Amino acid sequence: MGNRNHIALHLTCMDSLKFGGIEKYLLSVARHLRSSGFKTILQYESLPFSETYLGEAQKVGLQVHVLPLNTNPIAALVKVLWLFYSYRPLYVHVHFPSGGTLYAVAIASLLYRDVKLLATIHSTYSRHTIQRRLRAYRCFTKICCVSRTIAESFISCGLREGVVSTKYLGIEPAPLDDLRRVELRHRLGIEVDAKIIGTVIFENPVKGGDILLEALKQLPERHSEVEVLIIGVDPQGSRLVELAKTLGIDQRIRWLGIVDNARQFLPALDIYVQPSRSEGLPLAVLEAMQAGLPVVASNVGGLVEAVVSGFSGFLTAPESGSELAAALTKLLDSASLSALMGERSRKMVEEKFSLECCTTALVREAYGA
Repeated sequence: MGNRNHIALHLTCMDSLKFGGIEKYLLSVARHLRSSGFKTILQYESLPFSETYLGEAQKVGLQVHVLPLNTNPIAALVKVLWLFYSYRPLYVHVHFPSGGTLYAVAIASLLYRDVKLLATIHSTYSRHTIQRRLRAYRCFTKICCVSRTIAESFISCGLREGVVSTKYLGIEPAPLDDLRRVELRHRLGIEVDAKIIGTVIFENPVKGGDILLEALKQLPERHSEVEVLIIGVDPQGSRLVELAKTLGIDQRIRWLGIVDNARQFLPALDIYVQPSRSEGLPLAVLEAMQAGLPVVASNVGGLVEAVVSGFSGFLTAPESGSELAAALTKLLDSASLSALMGERSRKMVEEKFSLECCTTALVREAYGA
């Protein structure tokens, strides 16, 4: 069906509300591909909200194409075929597709047989969901999973190990800065010696914001002044705001809303929490570890590959506010333990989750570039 251009078409199938970890990762991939002679096209469901992100995309020659794909399957197929025809890509790389979009890509590849299909799997899926999508995934050249746990679930469903691999996303390095911590706390109106727990989530039950609020309520009386800083949730109309009021802890919550570069606020924290019900391997956790914070996270998905329980933080049972409260109490009771675990976290990220190394590994294996 015609010659392929030296183009990598990324179907993100997502909305971008901020300039965060996933956006930085996509920019890094585009930068690496550009050095190998590729032009990168990023499809989004709507125009990315962050002008900073759009500006950085332009600098690396990345083109943003707004086209909603996660609609009905027939419309998705028509749109995917149009994208294949318009760009004649050598590679099509999908990220967060609906089932209909995933099958649309697989069907389009039957017409454009020399296109190579790639997928990055960012989230855990049930065995049932993977099996329903199995026929589509068999058309893919490479399936890169952001955690070993996810990769194993795909292999156990019948996909070949040579096709499925683990490719961590990685994060940029950032220096520790004690002066930044003081400055941030001053700007946020937080006392220098106050104990602050923080998380970066969004308004979705899977992220477990309600579990964190319940854990805060269960902290012992000696930690009744501890506050939680929540980044990524718009407090206007949030169900979490109402829950905090119901629990009587609303005065102990600071809502920073949806912001670009949530990482900038991490130095203000003492402990990072990821109370998710399901996860791949969130970049926010890696950023918190790189900031030298101990992490308390649910024992789900790929979190076990980043947080070593009892060494660099604690893993707790999902859905358990009491376990989460107990783990937080251990860290709040011992500044030395918290500091030690935070330092171990930082070293682990530097050794295992460098953005440069992770991006290079992806581009080399998936694109041969």
